[in-house]
Amino acid sequence: MRVIVVEDEDRIREGITGLLGLLEGNFEAAGEAEDGTAGLELIKREKPDIVITDIRMPDMSGLEMLEKVREYGIQSKVIVLSAYSEFEYARQAIRLGVTEYLLKPVSVDEFSRAMNTIKIQIEKERRLQPETLGTLEQILGAVLYGQLEPDEEVKMYLMNRYGLDAGQELVEICIYLGNDYGADSGRAEKVWASLLSQRDDMEYCMIRADYEQALLIVVYHFRDLQEKFELLYSYMDWNLTLGQDVLIAYPKILQIQTSVCIYPIELENCFKAEICLGEPERVKKVIESFHRYFSEGKLYTPRDMKECYVRFIWAVINITKEIDMLDYGNLNQQSILDQVMGAKLFTELKSALEGLMQKVKMNKKNEDAIAHLTVRRVKSMIHEFYQSGITLDEIAAKLNVTPEYLSMQFHREVGETYSSYLKNYRISKAKELLIGTQKKQYEVAKEVGYADSRYFSKVFREYTGYSPAEYRKSHK
Repeated sequence: MRVIVVEDEDRIREGITGLLGLLEGNFEAAGEAEDGTAGLELIKREKPDIVITDIRMPDMSGLEMLEKVREYGIQSKVIVLSAYSEFEYARQAIRLGVTEYLLKPVSVDEFSRAMNTIKIQIEKERRLQPETLGTLEQILGAVLYGQLEPDEEVKMYLMNRYGLDAGQELVEICIYLGNDYGADSGRAEKVWASLLSQRDDMEYCMIRADYEQALLIVVYHFRDLQEKFELLYSYMDWNLTLGQDVLIAYPKILQIQTSVCIYPIELENCFKAEICLGEPERVKKVIESFHRYFSEGKLYTPRDMKECYVRFIWAVINITKEIDMLDYGNLNQQSILDQVMGAKLFTELKSALEGLMQKVKMNKKNEDAIAHLTVRRVKSMIHEFYQSGITLDEIAAKLNVTPEYLSMQFHREVGETYSSYLKNYRISKAKELLIGTQKKQYEVAKEVGYADSRYFSKVFREYTGYSPAEYRKSHK
């Protein structure tokens, strides 16, 4: 499989090219380019199976390049690399039909998974025609994935073997099962077979589309099968807004009247406020309100709904990461993004957001046990009296130990000095107040233990790289 890599950073481009030869799947580097302009010319000339591209590059961005590639009718599979987990990039990627969207830095396992996924798609499309044409299901399955051209010989075979006239119309039913495909596909086949077998005025065949997690039922007859399946499948995400029990029919779906979708920014701001207050039940209610915004009342397009969920999910990630409430080390942003982009059912959108919320530590105070009871008491007193500027000497006196012993024990078990821990804790509280409230800077400073607002601003910038005003603005 021929691969072109378009990346302006030499080290990354060379690393990806070198890695291709180590992966299973017979991948071959067909060329490299350091910007979108050169990449477009290379893709036009080589017409590769796979394009791996960065987004931000000189002259022409990766997404601009892909738009040109699609205009030339080149249907290469695409992996987009981006160091920026920004909502706008994901939205454009959805529109361009990007196969995989990977966030830098990309691990070898993540890259290998993406390449393997694409390999499976390509192999299905390249599957060779069997020596004999086989059953009707096999023939239509081969046409479905572009592996068989319905020439005169095939049409004659269908006419003689199955009595199918190529001039007849086809009715196609696409049943998307999503993550329940493995468990429910057998049951769905039986239900539909029972339903259709009651009709004596038509015949049908059923095709399992394993990769798409769907069943395709073809009610005779043979014409443009691949094109019709792709068309039907492209509208399956309308179940996001219409409900999973609604049968999507084309072209009737084109008559659906939708409302303008306005992103519920007030719910995002409400989430920020409640998460900073550490109120699990109120946070849960905000999440439920966000789901209801899209599941009750107005009808929105699937694309609008996905864009809103991507935006809200990234807002959740950014805020919980900032206030140290996110289990960021075990978070797979790529998996969450894939869930949203590929969702066909509303339950799948909800699952993506709820899976993220499982990584959020709703009670930061429930930390791992610390072996030494004295240090646990010190941290508890800092959390209680940080606003009043309690000193190490004062705590040592309360605990009946020397300041030197307490300082050494605290640093050994916590990994930082008492003063550093106190400053970090104050700054984390200041972040919560700046994001979750409208209090003025001097009020925030006073509330976290700084009598001098200017000194607070200096310390805050040293720790975060932003002034308090800049930090608050960046999270609105």
